[in-house]
Amino acid sequence: MHESRPIIALDFPSFDDVKSFLALFPADEKLYVKIGMELYYAEGPEIVRYVKSLGHSVFLDLKLHDIPNTVKSAMHVLSNLGVDMTNVHAAGGVEMMKAAQNTTAHLSADLRRFHGEFFVAALGLYLKGFGVLQRLL
Repeated sequence: MHESRPIIALDFPSFDDVKSFLALFPADEKLYVKIGMELYYAEGPEIVRYVKSLGHSVFLDLKLHDIPNTVKSAMHVLSNLGVDMTNVHAAGGVEMMKAAQNTTAHLSADLRRFHGEFFVAALGLYLKGFGVLQRLL
């Protein structure tokens, strides 16, 4: 999976600001946008539905970090919203990251591959941050 479009941050405080910004682009131009915590918490899943209804791809940047079962459930909900990419915070630990990854079994092969690559990269950074990789090598 190779994505060549830049990801444009929708770092706006309101739905109306997002609509105004996206109206600046031609309707046939499909963007890849980031929706962060501030906007998502202010507007809820409706902001994702709106952006997806315009045909844009969505990176939902929520940095999920909770107990494994809660993150697993959250990933399931987010996948039903049609987000193209999301993330988890590696500080949540290996079990949490595994729970997030295992939730993606019903997704397309490309998205599963991305999640798998993300999991390996995040796990490596997590272990490196705690000095575990140096002790294993």
